[in-house]
Amino acid sequence: TVTGGNAVNGGGIHVTDTAPTLQRLVIFNNRASGLGAGLYVGGSKALPLVRNNVFAYNDDATPALTDAHQIFVDTGASAVILNNTIVRGNGNGILVQPSPRQSEIRNNLIAWNGSRLRSGAVIGRGICDFSGSAIIRHNLFFANSKAAVITGTFVDFDLASDAEIAVAEPRFRENIDADPKLRREPPVRTPSRFVAPDFNLRATSPARNAGAEERRHRDRNGSRNDIGHAGGTLGW
Repeated sequence: TVTGGNAVNGGGIHVTDTAPTLQRLVIFNNRASGLGAGLYVGGSKALPLVRNNVFAYNDDATPALTDAHQIFVDTGASAVILNNTIVRGNGNGILVQPSPRQSEIRNNLIAWNGSRLRSGAVIGRGICDFSGSAIIRHNLFFANSKAAVITGTFVDFDLASDAEIAVAEPRFRENIDADPKLRREPPVRTPSRFVAPDFNLRATSPARNAGAEERRHRDRNGSRNDIGHAGGTLGW
């Protein structure tokens, strides 16, 4: 568990010009006053593999000014973000800036992100895709305050399915808009503790067997990928 961090960029983890593998972590209750409350990725050599993690309750210290996002991939950097559960941040779930290399965002459960400011303004999308090139496939979106997705044209889409029609590219396909039906819905207020399996899927969840179909993404039992941190070969 990575928790209690407080920084300008990268409240939980800060990656610059390197390519670590971050897997099976709970990145929880961290804070940033700039970018990336849970994870910041920057630099032209950055290409982390981020898989089977839970990002939860990672908050912007000054949401009215910066909207830090739980995961922030900065200009020129890229990341592979697979099978994560990203919930209850007070801003956006993931933001990806333009880069000469494609980022890949696949098989992630992105829900209940965002908040209402004292001014009455609502912030927090599932994914802000300003890259124009990121692969965004087989993700589940639910109850993100502002929108499911915003595209590089600065258009908000309440549903990822509507964004897919507008983008009309193979890189942006087969996402789901649905209640993930977790075993335990993440509480509104930050809990003192939790373990990743608390947020695993119920048997009736639409995220089950809804991720990527390729063999490399299959669950431990050989079935099709379950969206979220419990899916794939490293599922919790």
